[in-house]
Amino acid sequence: MEFKGLDKFDDLEGRISEAILKYEKATGKASNKILEEVQELLSDLKKQGQLFAKTKENLQIINKLNARIQAIIADSGYYAGVSELLTEYSNSSTLINSYFSLNFKDFNPANATYKQLTNFYIEKTANEIADVINGDVIADVKKVLRDSVENGINSVRTKQLLKEYFVDNQKLQKYTTQIATDSLNQYAANYTLGIAEDLDLEHYFYRGTKIESTRSFCNFRTGKYFTKKEIQDWAGLNWTGKIPGTNKDNIFTLRGGYNCRHLIIPVSAEVYKARVNKAIQTPV
Repeated sequence: MEFKGLDKFDDLEGRISEAILKYEKATGKASNKILEEVQELLSDLKKQGQLFAKTKENLQIINKLNARIQAIIADSGYYAGVSELLTEYSNSSTLINSYFSLNFKDFNPANATYKQLTNFYIEKTANEIADVINGDVIADVKKVLRDSVENGINSVRTKQLLKEYFVDNQKLQKYTTQIATDSLNQYAANYTLGIAEDLDLEHYFYRGTKIESTRSFCNFRTGKYFTKKEIQDWAGLNWTGKIPGTNKDNIFTLRGGYNCRHLIIPVSAEVYKARVNKAIQTPV
């Protein structure tokens, strides 16, 4: 039984990896601009000599900085990188559709449900990134400023702390790249699963590369075939990197856990039986 188009998932993995790298690079470039502008905000704070004054007024100034920090991030070009990242959802669906078109004659790529799922993940990712910006990043910046006021730190040291946050420790990149990586990979898994459920498919192939950081959970399963029930039963296991709340309903999406880039690819019952009966562990 012939099994076509797995190279589409190689292309998919490569595109996702490339998109994440481009996003990281764009975020790093924006972080430098954000740092420069945020450091300028220090001139608003009152001083006693060379140190920031421990006053109520300074805390009130800091508490009102949200809109200005949001504007600084918007002007840095950061959101252009986000917009480019979000185009990968449509690119991913095109590659996945190609696989199903080659292997399942009943597949209809024009199904409105699939487009709806793509739009959902685009909005979800944009919202989660915005939540990080409006929550974690802005809160962290304001905490640095508040601590500087409380501890009577001078502007030179405060600028250094902000540089550590944005440049040395790359906090903006780390916060948002985790979201981008998980969202793109979970979307590919969920989109694939949505089609499989529409086509009533019950057999799967665990696909992906083995790299140094691949967890043992994925290493054991990569290149092997499983039934839907076998995969659902994995949710009852414990392993390093497992996302809390993993259950039989979301195991196809969450897979091996945080940063998992493997995919659970639907195959026909005929392909499953041919491969398992012949003990073939990788497709031909």
